[in-house]
Amino acid sequence: MGYHWKAVRIIRRYFVKEFLKVFFLTLFAFILLFMVVEFFERVDEFSPNNPSAFIVIEYLLLLAPRFAALVSPMACLISVLFVIGTASRWREIIAIKASGGSVKRLAFVFLLIGLFLSIGNFILDETIVPYTNRKAFNIREVVIQKKKPVITYKGNDLWLRGKNGSFINIKTFMPKRDTAYGVSIFLVDRDFNLLGSIEADTAQWNKGQWVLYHARYFDIKDNTVKDYSSLPYPYLESPDIFRSEIKQPEDMNFFELSDYSRRLKEMGMRNPRYSVDLQSKVSYPFVNLVMVIFGVSLALSGPWGGGVKSVGLSLLISLIYWLFYSLCLSFGYGGEIPPIAASWLAPVVFCLIGYSRFRRISE
Repeated sequence: MGYHWKAVRIIRRYFVKEFLKVFFLTLFAFILLFMVVEFFERVDEFSPNNPSAFIVIEYLLLLAPRFAALVSPMACLISVLFVIGTASRWREIIAIKASGGSVKRLAFVFLLIGLFLSIGNFILDETIVPYTNRKAFNIREVVIQKKKPVITYKGNDLWLRGKNGSFINIKTFMPKRDTAYGVSIFLVDRDFNLLGSIEADTAQWNKGQWVLYHARYFDIKDNTVKDYSSLPYPYLESPDIFRSEIKQPEDMNFFELSDYSRRLKEMGMRNPRYSVDLQSKVSYPFVNLVMVIFGVSLALSGPWGGGVKSVGLSLLISLIYWLFYSLCLSFGYGGEIPPIAASWLAPVVFCLIGYSRFRRISE
């Protein structure tokens, strides 16, 4: 009996080693492929400014964490199908069954790896990816394309300088509506002495200029206060600058996006997109485990893995999954289904399919 369990541990270590080796090689290959695609998509933007090779490489390397988080589920599926499929082809699975071993228990180690990879992907997406995304954006826009940065962030608040030198703080900006919420404008002279301030509930782009609504102007010099139902303010940049520089959901971690979504609700705005993206912050990393469950059940229930076949099958399954997942997100963005259903329906369905196939595996 002791010899049997020792053999099982050796076999498990062997499978773990092979899985991780294939996983990291596949992950590296996909990251490299995405880098090449990104380079050729940006080459027309980069070439006029003739950036150094070092800067371009730094930009691409900063995108590597985002690419890793994106393709790790596919790498998980390829690795499972390849390792277990190869073992089946070489009759290793049959040998395990013949010696009295349980392939389901052996498969448990893959599920454990999938769980750890899901947790790791979540941590990566919460800590490193938002930082490297903004750093890469800064290199692309400021260092390579020589654009002058206009917007800075303090938390989720936007800060920028007006054309007249004023300092402008915006709590929330909605790109689709070209509307800013919670606007504070601080008017200063050339020596940065405060002359007055304007507080407005909203600012909306209207016929080529910004108009402040429900605004209150504090004049420090005259010590007066004036209220305006609407007040044109031509010293703020056009909405295009917000659309290009504003943080996207992928540039925020879960807590930043949660805070941003909460602030929108407090302002009486219903935006399903941010609620769906918030749920996706958790559901997307979970796909690593889903793909491992699906891959294990598929590889152990038939001759589906091993060699080039595992790569082709993984790409096909991944394509089907992403189409289904994207369709669910689209319904969620449009408000047809709840955000939690939009983000979790695809992983739950694939997980249930994998589990049902796994239960039918003969020992």
